[in-house]
Amino acid sequence: MRKLKTMGVTQDSAFITANSARLTVKQRKEWLAARAGLGLYVATHRGHLNVLRFLIQNGCNVQYKTCCGNTPLHVAAAMGNVDCMSELLANGAQPQDTNQNGHTALDLARLCGQKTTERRLYLFNWEKRSANAPPIKTHLDSSELFAHQKFDSKLKTWRNGTYAKRYMANLISYPEFHGSHFSAPPKKIPDKK
Repeated sequence: MRKLKTMGVTQDSAFITANSARLTVKQRKEWLAARAGLGLYVATHRGHLNVLRFLIQNGCNVQYKTCCGNTPLHVAAAMGNVDCMSELLANGAQPQDTNQNGHTALDLARLCGQKTTERRLYLFNWEKRSANAPPIKTHLDSSELFAHQKFDSKLKTWRNGTYAKRYMANLISYPEFHGSHFSAPPKKIPDKK
């Protein structure tokens, strides 16, 4: 890492070439950002996860594009570097970005036969979409059930074990039975005259 720090890939680098000595402050920042982006691209291509993390921690743009429009995510998907790809996705890489040929990272993974990276990209896209979905209810309220659903024991709303008494207590009105046990005899309701 010490050698990498001296190669002009961080904004605070003192690395100078004959041409970079003539650059303005703004041009120097752009030049260092381009060097860092290229370093990120190469590190991702070769699968050097520790270098990738170092560059991202030092402000390297994960959206860097080559002249062909490929991003580090494209090369990670094409080379099958799942760890690098996961790190890029966790730091804001966009899987829907396309290169000049119109290919996304998922397309390149499919074209190069990288099933693992293809699955990881599908999973990431699914997680991203499902994060905005409303929560799923695990049990329906009795007010949401139709009459036939309240009495059908094959549905998930049926309660077993110690909860069966509570479930049945809601279905059978209280004054019909003597006692609180299921085997209690029914109450005799006097005839109304």
